[in-house]
Amino acid sequence: MKNLLNEPIDEKIIYILSDIGSCAYWLEALYLVDENGVEMKKETYNALRALRGGDPFREELWLESLKRGYRLKAIPREIDDLDEIGYITYDALVKQCADMPEDYDGMWVDCRIQRACFGKVIYG
Repeated sequence: MKNLLNEPIDEKIIYILSDIGSCAYWLEALYLVDENGVEMKKETYNALRALRGGDPFREELWLESLKRGYRLKAIPREIDDLDEIGYITYDALVKQCADMPEDYDGMWVDCRIQRACFGKVIYG
């Protein structure tokens, strides 16, 4: 566990996204979508990969996309209706990093991802 207290905000977001596995008990899938909910085109994805040096980590691509106005569409494992789909934006993640503790764990990340998606903790 790394102390991120004094790290730049984008570095904190990368670490939160890197720990997305802590949400695996409720999170089925994540998709990059535009403001209309349309999945990112393969050409756009490849162009972002090239900007990040050709072979970036998944979290770096997500961050770059979020900063360009895309959102992460979060599909829960058990979904009854479309209202249960959440969307993660760059601004929502920035807000969730505001009170990042010196030492964080998967439970903290899970709660922050849920708050970024839904505005509150729903699962767990």
